[in-house]
Amino acid sequence: MGGLMSYLVGGGKTNEHTEQHLVAGDPSIMAIHGGGAVLDRAAALEIAKSLDRPRKFFGVEVTRLAVRKDADGVAQRDAAGAIVKERVQADVWHCSLSLAAEEGQLSDEKWARIATDFVHRMGFAGDESGRADCRWVAVRHGVSKNGNDHIHIAVSLVREDGTKAAVHRDFQRSQTVSLELEREHGLQLSNQPDRELGERGITPGAREAASRRGQVEVDAHRLERAVRAAAVASVDEAEFVRRMRQTGVLIRPRYATGRDDVIAGYSVALRPEKGQPAVWHGGGKLARDLTLPELRKGWPDRPETATDAAAEWRTAGANPAHYQPVKPGRETAPPTPEMWQQYARDLTRLQEQMRGVPAGDRDAWARVAKEASGAFAAWSQRIETTPGPLAEASRSLARSAHLRAYESKPRPVSWPTAAGGAAVFLHATQTAKPAPEVLIVLQELEKLSRALRDMHHAAGDARRARDMTTTIHERLRTVTQPSPATRTLTATTPRPVVQLTAKQEAFVAEWRQGQMNVIAELNRHADSYRKTLQGAAEQDERATAWVRSGRLSPDDAARHTDTLRAAAAEAQATWKPIQQARINELSHLQQAATAKAREDAAQIIDAEKRAATAGLFAKRGARADVAALRATVQAEHPTPVPEGIHNLQQWVHTDTRRIVQDAERNEPADVSRARLVKEHAETAAARAAKTEITNQAEWTQSVHQMSVEHYGIMRRYHQSLPAYGQLPPIEAAQQHLPPLERRIQNAVTFIAKFDASDPEQQLAKAIAATTAQQEHDRQAAQAAQADREAAEQNRDRHWTPPTRSDQERDRGYER
Repeated sequence: MGGLMSYLVGGGKTNEHTEQHLVAGDPSIMAIHGGGAVLDRAAALEIAKSLDRPRKFFGVEVTRLAVRKDADGVAQRDAAGAIVKERVQADVWHCSLSLAAEEGQLSDEKWARIATDFVHRMGFAGDESGRADCRWVAVRHGVSKNGNDHIHIAVSLVREDGTKAAVHRDFQRSQTVSLELEREHGLQLSNQPDRELGERGITPGAREAASRRGQVEVDAHRLERAVRAAAVASVDEAEFVRRMRQTGVLIRPRYATGRDDVIAGYSVALRPEKGQPAVWHGGGKLARDLTLPELRKGWPDRPETATDAAAEWRTAGANPAHYQPVKPGRETAPPTPEMWQQYARDLTRLQEQMRGVPAGDRDAWARVAKEASGAFAAWSQRIETTPGPLAEASRSLARSAHLRAYESKPRPVSWPTAAGGAAVFLHATQTAKPAPEVLIVLQELEKLSRALRDMHHAAGDARRARDMTTTIHERLRTVTQPSPATRTLTATTPRPVVQLTAKQEAFVAEWRQGQMNVIAELNRHADSYRKTLQGAAEQDERATAWVRSGRLSPDDAARHTDTLRAAAAEAQATWKPIQQARINELSHLQQAATAKAREDAAQIIDAEKRAATAGLFAKRGARADVAALRATVQAEHPTPVPEGIHNLQQWVHTDTRRIVQDAERNEPADVSRARLVKEHAETAAARAAKTEITNQAEWTQSVHQMSVEHYGIMRRYHQSLPAYGQLPPIEAAQQHLPPLERRIQNAVTFIAKFDASDPEQQLAKAIAATTAQQEHDRQAAQAAQADREAAEQNRDRHWTPPTRSDQERDRGYER
């Protein structure tokens, strides 16, 4: 334990450790070394000694089997070739809890809560364990070399009653506890293996092959997007096979073992270059939710559809490169404008229904994510020549669709669906669709993505929630607003009286997009302010309710603990001189008892020698003298006087130890009183410190309930304000929100009027607004230049020539 603590409070391997201090731990240790005091090596060894005290007091040995290794770290083997194992000390349990670098740093108070909860749930301490506590500490010594904020937890595996703590399956248990704490404290979920296996990795060979062909993505990602789009757009299995052919992707069936009439799976491939073989990818290798059994859960299971699907599979399997549909279906008919409106209404109905679905219903939410991902994949296929924001949005949504096979269920027939969007998107560039209708469907899909983000928030999955937030704000925002690219789809709309040139249209569209971006940015600022004020109001209400309940606030609890610590320090100061005097007294007693025992033993030995050498007639008298001397010595000593010279020498030490022990047991009243006062004061201070930590944790959980995301939003937006650092965030929100909302309202009203005008008026307004902005920027630049010139003139006006003494002084400086 001493070596571990010395390392934790030391400088580290590359001197990366700074401000080494305890954030949580056993109350008796925190009472002395808590409070954020920087630790040195002496303090570390003192902490280690306190942690190790139960083990040494009860004499408990904790060991484990370990492989014996040589100096090079190679396992040693015996003559039979078996690995040699040996018992090694294992009374210390150590782990570290770390954050991702992008999460920033937590406060000591939050780390204290996390560490305490972690140790309690691991069963090392706490009332819920039902056993005596293990002594433990949590050390914080700055961020790692990679910028990760972290703490170290050291636990002594011998409990206060001398029993050993169980560490069986401690790794699995620690992973489970870590995931629980990450959810509860709004941290990035770093341990979700069951939710991350659905997205397949990229092999180095596949990446290198794509690079050789000059492609920006590997074949597997391109195929995954094509399969998602076709699967979601299809109403049955046969249509899925036909749509895959329509997208130009090769597809073939995989038959069940020993059968030629049961389709168990499929594989897909891009059309190879001439003379090159096709590279096939199984559906399950693309993503977990793209296996044929999983895809079938989204289609109706009827005999006629199964027959049609079997016919299409047989034809596709016979010659994948030249497959022609057996029975073309609705995929060949372009959707009507009314269908776009119907699909937008379906998405609205789906959003309404999902509001009543709990965050724990993973199957329902995964089904929605899968359909939305397929819709974006279809739109990406039609308008993105290289993977762009739509492709990224599709992959992000697909991560929320990954379930294990036993978790997913067939889609209810009456359930609204987002799949229609994929079907119409696959035809978007082949038939002229009104751009507003396309945007309506895209905007409804964006709203559905927001619902998925809120679900991840409610489920405590902070990492997926952040990923979805990025998808919405950075990827979908660029495609859900009108842009020049969407104007290529407006061939069926009535032509205006005045037709703008392509350059003029591009200018108007770019100007409008810029105004929409400004409104979006203003709304983003306003949202952060509203959340700040709402959180502050709720926090004030909770704090008032807390005080009314009669509980101590953290400040009052801290003051109470400080008072008791001061009393403990005073009692310790009073006890130290008394303790030292008692130690000196016992030392003097030991020296005097040793001298007395040695003197008496020497007298007895001399009398024994005289009796042994006395003559026949004097021997009886000499022995009588020895007996009398023994009786006299025995009356003066508490232990029996033995026979023999060697035994008498040992008796000196035994008698002295007995005298000192009796003196220690018969402690004077004033010494006992001072000791009890000191111990009572230390116990009271330790109990108050533990109560303070519990009170602080309950206060934070009950009163400060603002999530990490809200804190991040406040930090980002308030750092961008000129008044940051001068006004608290709440005051900044109160000051900036009203004018910001007026600006948003004015901008929205202007854009509404702008959209209602004809193209010629729109061009005039855009030019006028651009000119006004340029004039405003020019005037601002002139004002700034005038301010600089005034400052220069001011400086020249107050300048005075240097005196002779100044010049001599400057020359002296130069010398």
